[in-house]
Amino acid sequence: MTDELATLCSALPRLRRSFRGAASAEIRAVVEQAALAARRGEPVSDFLVRLGLGDDEDGQPSRGLPTSLPSASFEPVTGVHVCPAGTCGRVETRSAGGEPPQCHLFEQTLRFVAD
Repeated sequence: MTDELATLCSALPRLRRSFRGAASAEIRAVVEQAALAARRGEPVSDFLVRLGLGDDEDGQPSRGLPTSLPSASFEPVTGVHVCPAGTCGRVETRSAGGEPPQCHLFEQTLRFVAD
C-alpha cells in the first residue's frame, strides 16, 4: 500500500491541474476522495485504478547526485526526500536550485534523509 500512496501523492498536482472545469467534476471528486482516503489510512488501490494510475505506472524514483559546484570547497550533502508522515514509500531527489518536493496528501514538504 505504501507504493500506492507514493503514486497518488506524486500524481496529485498533475491530476488536480488536469481536471478543472465543470466537465471534470466527477473525476475531480474521485481525486479528492482518494486523497481523503489516503489521509485516513484507508486503501487507495480502487481510486488509482479509476484514475488510470494502476500497475502500469513506473513508480521508481529517479536517484542521482546533485550537480557539483566546481568552485565550492565543501562536500555536497546527498540524500533523498521521503514521506513526512512515514506512511508511503515515495522517494524523490531535489534538483539543484529547485524547490523541495511536496507531499500533496499531507500538504507538507517531504523529509530529507542524508545518505
